[in-house]
Amino acid sequence: MLCIDNLLAQVQYPGEPLPEGQFNLKEIPLLTPQCDLITKSLVNENSVTPPLKNIENQLFCNLNLDYRDFGVWDTLSTGIKVWRAGIFVGNASTISLVFNNYKLNKGVRLFVYNSQQSQVRGAFTYKNNKLSGSLALTAIQANTLYIEMQVMPFVNNPGELKLGYIACEPAVMKTTEAIQDSFFRTSGYCNADINCYQNPDIQKVKNSVVRIVYDGIERCTGTLVNTTRQNGHPFLLTAGHCIDNQRRADNAIFFFQYESPSCYGSDGNSSFSISGSTLLAASRDLDFALLELSEKPPYYYHPYFAGWDRQNIAPVSSYTIHHPQGDVKKISFEEQPAETGDFSAEYLANSHWLVTQWDIGTTEQGSSGCPLFNQNHHITGTLTGGWAVCGNSVNDYFQKFFYCWDHHSEPSGQLKFWLDPLQTGAGFIDGYDPFRNFWLSGDTLSNTSYGNASVLSREGTLKGYASGHNSDSATLFAEKFYFEQQKNILGILIRPGIVYPTTDSSKINVFVRKNYPDGETLFETDVLLLDMVANEYFTIQPDVPLSIADDFYIGYKIFYQPASDTFAVKINIGDDGLAENTAFIFSGNLWQPLNSFMGTTQPVSLDICALTYDSVPYYPGPDTLPKEKDVFIYPNPAHERINITFWELPKYDVKINLYNVSGQLIKSELYKSPDVEIEYYLENLPSGMYFIRMNVNNFIIVKKIMVLSDFK
Repeated sequence: MLCIDNLLAQVQYPGEPLPEGQFNLKEIPLLTPQCDLITKSLVNENSVTPPLKNIENQLFCNLNLDYRDFGVWDTLSTGIKVWRAGIFVGNASTISLVFNNYKLNKGVRLFVYNSQQSQVRGAFTYKNNKLSGSLALTAIQANTLYIEMQVMPFVNNPGELKLGYIACEPAVMKTTEAIQDSFFRTSGYCNADINCYQNPDIQKVKNSVVRIVYDGIERCTGTLVNTTRQNGHPFLLTAGHCIDNQRRADNAIFFFQYESPSCYGSDGNSSFSISGSTLLAASRDLDFALLELSEKPPYYYHPYFAGWDRQNIAPVSSYTIHHPQGDVKKISFEEQPAETGDFSAEYLANSHWLVTQWDIGTTEQGSSGCPLFNQNHHITGTLTGGWAVCGNSVNDYFQKFFYCWDHHSEPSGQLKFWLDPLQTGAGFIDGYDPFRNFWLSGDTLSNTSYGNASVLSREGTLKGYASGHNSDSATLFAEKFYFEQQKNILGILIRPGIVYPTTDSSKINVFVRKNYPDGETLFETDVLLLDMVANEYFTIQPDVPLSIADDFYIGYKIFYQPASDTFAVKINIGDDGLAENTAFIFSGNLWQPLNSFMGTTQPVSLDICALTYDSVPYYPGPDTLPKEKDVFIYPNPAHERINITFWELPKYDVKINLYNVSGQLIKSELYKSPDVEIEYYLENLPSGMYFIRMNVNNFIIVKKIMVLSDFK
């Protein structure tokens, strides 16, 4: 049973809005904002300067409305409170909504959908809260959208929610051939689909390229980039004229794997996305922007971190992967060497690679920021603009990686500080696939059978459920798995049949144990019940893959405080003699088969899956040095002081530099033979974001901190 099929979704959380038939849309009040058409012409036929290749045409509607000032509330029979409101823009074909004060409390879920609920964004929860307070949502393809907030009965205050603005695609621009995405098939006829070329290196590198949509309709292309630490840190490179300020970085949405599944095939899946980023580095005379995504792309996004070449050596041949007009992923080839070119007087002279003519394909608006890969599949530049179009695919200019590297000395104006944290001085590095081993040998291990539906059962107990809260007060449950050879667990999936928390701290404890249900604990973590939804798989991913060569058990512990919580996992009941029982319960002071507890001879299994693969990925770096995740900074946000805590006593001196967001060095201190915790004073810093750079024997760790102070 492939539980992994249930993971095809945006980085959002379980849940669904009220069913369409449960309410009357006419009872939901509609906002009808006045929108301005903003058109920025990027192409001037009489200009000698090549055009940029981003897109900036949209209907823009400034709202700045607090949810408390409009909408309607209802209370369901379960006690859940529901707030709803709608937005209507008559001359729009798509609507993109941006919240500019999004800070929900635990126990609140938010959804956005069209009138038929054929397009649903969400659930969004407290886990989507960001320091910026912004949350940009993927567009709804309609001229009307609805917003729904569900509030659990124990929540007294839902939190903060303010609608910042909406950006709409005018109705005249909408393609009639769009299936899932309004930008599908909007690019020129000469563009080649990425899956028309099955070269294994290209198929690997393509997973680094993402579509960027900001302010609702403006489109560009970006690339995940590797660092010398090779740890999958979510750095993304694009053009500076695409993301040139933090507001755009906050409101950008990054789409992974948006491609046609076959050569010139159907529309792709545009639900793999991440909202929001931090602008780390850019400059006015070099057209690049380095971003840090708001979260790491999960394994089912297939993230790949592209290698790069910072040498000023022209590619012998080159290609680019991009999203022209925001369309599905395309590829263009140039078989001749690139030349040094000068894009315009606005940028550093002769700082671009010039592709004089594409042999296959072209680039268009929306391609800005796309990578120029050389013959070794390394990034050597990013697209600024050019004259290339279908039928005359000539003269495209890519900002050289060479100049972006360290032409400017400040971290906020260069790539070197971020992409070579180990200070290796490498001229080039290969790409990195953190989940390569999983996709080569990965599988979903499950004991449930295809022919039998998973159910909840009350057998064996007077009240409650055999696999959860019940009148026997059972607290421990486990599912047994068999390995014929050593494997590694990347993730755990659990599907509850019922889940109802009565506090924001109600939880279960999930564990993995070796050999026996009460054997050695290899992993355990708490999961809040409010993060789970009945009948949907919940994914738990350990920080480090678990290597197991024997039988093992995945189980959970439930709690009876508060007594009104309800939780139970679905079970699968097999046929007599066709399989053995794999589900166990701790009852009567002993572990026993769950089918015996239920009073049946039929085998029973819990609806729990393990994501497994054959080999452990390699994470480079000397064992004697601290790992980035083993250094903790608190409090964050901070006021006058922070504590920098190492998991283990550092074996070397620690040099700590403090930078502001512009890359200016604020202070530098050397700690000789430090303790495991360093008290670090901020000395009347103004409020804002800062970077702590720690050097431990040339091993570099960079952490962000937010300072909140009264000092101006």
